[in-house]
Amino acid sequence: MLQPPEIVRYLLEFGHLEARTVVDGGLVIEPVPRRNVNYRLTTRDGPQYFIKQATTPETAATLAREAVMYRLLAESAAPVLRRYLPHLHAYDARRGLLVIELFVDAQDLRREFADGSFPLNVVAAAGTALAELHRTTAREEVLALAPALAPPWAASLHRPAIDWLRDLSGADLELIALIQRSSEFCELLDAEGGDWQRTCVVHGDYRWDNCLATIGRGVRLVDWEAAGGGDPAWDVGSAFTDFLGDWLGSIPLGGSPATHLSTLARRPLTRMRPALQAFWSAYLLAVGLSRPDGNQLLLRATRYGGLRLLQSAFEHGQYAGELTPSTATLAQLALNVLRRPHEAAVHLLGIPFASPVGA
Repeated sequence: MLQPPEIVRYLLEFGHLEARTVVDGGLVIEPVPRRNVNYRLTTRDGPQYFIKQATTPETAATLAREAVMYRLLAESAAPVLRRYLPHLHAYDARRGLLVIELFVDAQDLRREFADGSFPLNVVAAAGTALAELHRTTAREEVLALAPALAPPWAASLHRPAIDWLRDLSGADLELIALIQRSSEFCELLDAEGGDWQRTCVVHGDYRWDNCLATIGRGVRLVDWEAAGGGDPAWDVGSAFTDFLGDWLGSIPLGGSPATHLSTLARRPLTRMRPALQAFWSAYLLAVGLSRPDGNQLLLRATRYGGLRLLQSAFEHGQYAGELTPSTATLAQLALNVLRRPHEAAVHLLGIPFASPVGA
């Protein structure tokens, strides 16, 4: 594991830094707490880097995948896509080290939306960025080089592998038991697992944290460790889920009748719906789908949003001894969305279908 002085020496050795920048260029290197060991390296007038180091064989594998995806997208996709990606400066497989462009004056959308406002130009730019990714990579020659993504693991959460059970928290064991007690929930998950389509490159882990807004109100998509050939509905559904999760997390879960809880949300869905509509409209326009195809994608993306909610419930419980009300509520919302995706799109997300869709 390279420490900051060793990282600087590494960058000097391979020509990514100049000695004068180290001496008098205002160089600052600071840690960024994430799953890997990460650093931000900034200089006064020189390059700016984001540096990732893997800590385990598993994170080394995902870092290698990220490097593959940066190279593939830079070389094989349309030039229009490059405006949404950081530049890959270096990847060292032996050291498990990835060096990419740092956007100094950008902030992720979670911070952008922290005050409860949702600038429509930023949200629309995020929808366009995802659409360009999906549109420009929907080609066999690109998919042949991209790692193939399996269906979302949340679709098999009701049938966990034996080796999972050894390490599960008490909360997640309760969550799985809760799902297994509902035959309807299990049937819905089985149906989602069989609906996966591999038609383009998808980000795989789209969330507000991995989408940066720049000063010019453009966006950059970062953290491509889960990317590969997969289903565009997963990325779109994940975008929907961030809004739903933000809304649900702002609702106090104690002290009031359940039927009135949604009216107490500090970040109501009514405030988010214009942003959801702007995201979807921009995505649909950029990806160029017909109305019927757009309707079908909206329906499938909403269902995948339900799966992503269930995945979030599992992730929230990873270090908890017992199921909390917030985790159980996430699971219930996931079930409701999977059960009635058409109503969820229209009445929760506020996104109308362009024409009637059959049940």
